Amino acid sequence: MMIMKKISCVLLVLFIAVGMVGCGSRNEKEDSSLDNMGETQTPEDNREGVETLDKYPGDWGFIKFKDGKGYLDAKYLEEYADSGVTIEIMFYLVKNDYFLLGFNNASKLEEKLYCVDNSYISGIARQKDSFDDKKMPLQYVYLQDDGFVAFNAVGCWNAGYDYNCYSFSVDLSADAIKHLCKGKSNDRGLAFQTYGVQVTKVLINTGRVDTTIRTK
Repeated sequence: MMIMKKISCVLLVLFIAVGMVGCGSRNEKEDSSLDNMGETQTPEDNREGVETLDKYPGDWGFIKFKDGKGYLDAKYLEEYADSGVTIEIMFYLVKNDYFLLGFNNASKLEEKLYCVDNSYISGIARQKDSFDDKKMPLQYVYLQDDGFVAFNAVGCWNAGYDYNCYSFSVDLSADAIKHLCKGKSNDRGLAFQTYGVQVTKVLINTGRVDTTIRTK
């Protein structure tokens, strides 16, 4: 039974059946006993950014920042409300069975930014472009249709690839930033909901990161 369960978990990832259904949150934790799961490490990076508390908040929790808030404060984004901005997210993976990171509205935590409007987030590979016709991974990181960013670590390990990705970038549109900044509560900004991913730093107004897998 356990062997079948392990095989099922691997197939779920390889056939892109991971994560959420629709735009809601998943409440059940999957078995995390796969033998090839492991943690990755973020290399030293001295670039200035908004740093987090280096403590995993738990499955489906929200990344905590050093200012004590559970979100990236809107003050870091509001100057780009007319232009949009590229942000880079540095991370490492916590031992788990699959890995997801949601971009949520801090003033309405159940709201996935991408699900409000698909144009709010761009500059990252989409799910349909992240596997070849044999279901082999082409991207380390990609955006799922449910608004979660997925990390293709299991697919890479099963394919015999190293998972040596430690950051990715997305473009937030001007309208996305306006939406985050107009929240009705005092908590306004971008929240990161996680399953198996620890964010270490967010860089604002940075260059794009190429997350294409290169096997040669």
